[in-house]
Amino acid sequence: MIATTTYQRHIPLAALSDDNHSHALSKFKIFAMKKIVFKIVTAADWAEATKTEHYRGSQDDRRDGFIHLSEQHQLSGTLEKHFKGKDDLVIIAFEAAQLGPKLKWEVSRGGELFPHLYGDIAASQALWHRPLLLDGYGVPQLEEEWFEC
Repeated sequence: MIATTTYQRHIPLAALSDDNHSHALSKFKIFAMKKIVFKIVTAADWAEATKTEHYRGSQDDRRDGFIHLSEQHQLSGTLEKHFKGKDDLVIIAFEAAQLGPKLKWEVSRGGELFPHLYGDIAASQALWHRPLLLDGYGVPQLEEEWFEC
């Protein structure tokens, strides 16, 4: 699954003074936010994707006709429901806008909108990937620092 998070760039107040206001707005997009989506895959599947340069989805993804993604706030539920007891997993971050028009937000678990990608993901689009370790209950754990700006 992939999850999303957003990041915003902070601009110093001095950059927004009256004489610098136009310049600051042209140079920076105030509160421009990047939506980041996350995919959870086996380490073997991601190794294959980096070798072939494309991730085509898990068996579940291929069965459903799209790659299941999640936003950051959806990750814990996704890990608990779909990945409990599974080790050798990685989480991969992608910028949603870079995935293009094949990325759709559709109602899924609990009536919530989840990102679904109707196509492959180029491995080169990954912003980063990290291994997921299991906690004492067998649930893969996330590290907060992965999601900091």
